[in-house]
Order: sequence, then structure tokens, then C-alpha cells
Amino acid sequence: MLPLYVRNILQLGPRELGWLMAVSGTGAFSGSLGLLTIARGARLKFMSGNVLAIALGVFLMSRSHSFLLTAFSMGILAIALSMNFGLANTIVQEHAPSELRGRVSAVFGLSFFGLMPIAGLVVTGFSDLVGMRTALAVASVIYGVAAFSVLSLAGRHVCDRPISPAPEPELTSVA
Repeated sequence: MLPLYVRNILQLGPRELGWLMAVSGTGAFSGSLGLLTIARGARLKFMSGNVLAIALGVFLMSRSHSFLLTAFSMGILAIALSMNFGLANTIVQEHAPSELRGRVSAVFGLSFFGLMPIAGLVVTGFSDLVGMRTALAVASVIYGVAAFSVLSLAGRHVCDRPISPAPEPELTSVA
């Protein structure tokens, strides 16, 4: 959707699209590095702040007429998304039993990479009906409400509570 956004909404070309993609990549890299600094007890707070940043970033993109505001919004989006996906993956991995960790990771990846194209189709189909700006604004509100609901229901029980890993079975020699 970004190429259409750049061309139809911002009235810009491929050069600016490339710069926006670079900003997004830099933000994602920064978010993944920032993830390393988050203490276990602050996870829910950071995830909630990131949800707010994501919803605000998408909403600002829906209203933006300027390249700089769009670039700023995309940078914030990339940082917040990267941190939230990393935190969610960390929490899932910590809670998964050692013998199932690979399978759990595969299901987690499938749920993320499998749902993203479906959401992309829904948003682009909706934008064909009501316009891209309106679709982005509505998507930001729906995302914010849904994500805060999930975090308020499950977040307190999962994000901040430390889980002790199961002790590894001791190996005995066969001889």
C-alpha cells in the first residue's frame, strides 16, 4: 500500500518511496536494539506505549500531506512495531516448554506472517471503498482498541510475571 500512498496521497515519486523505506528499516533496526534494554518488569508498560505509538503513527499518516511528517510517522511505527514483535516473541519463548520451543516459535511466526497479508487485503479493500486516508484512520483506531484490550486482559498476567524455566533433565552416563 505504501507505493500507492506515496504516489496518490503525497504526490511523490520512487525516490521518496525509497527514503521512506530507508527510514522504516532504520527504525526497525533501532527498535530491535532498544528491545535489549527493556527490563522484564517494564514490558507491559513498553508494549502499551508502543501500541499507542503505532496507532498514533498510522493516524498521523492518514492525515499527513508532508514527506517529513510521513517519514517521522514511519520511523516511530517501525521502532514501536519492532519492539512489540520482539517483546511478544520473547514472552512466548520464555513461556514455552523447552521441548516445544521450536514448534511454538513456528506457530507464532505463522500467526504473524500468515495474518499480515490478510490484514493487508482487508485494509486495501476497505481503502478502495472509503479512500486511503479514511481506511488508515479507521485501522489505527481499531488497532489501538484491539491491542489495548488484549494487553489489558492478558498483559498483566503474561508480560511482567517472571517464569522460571523448567529445569533441564540431568544426563547420566550409559557406561
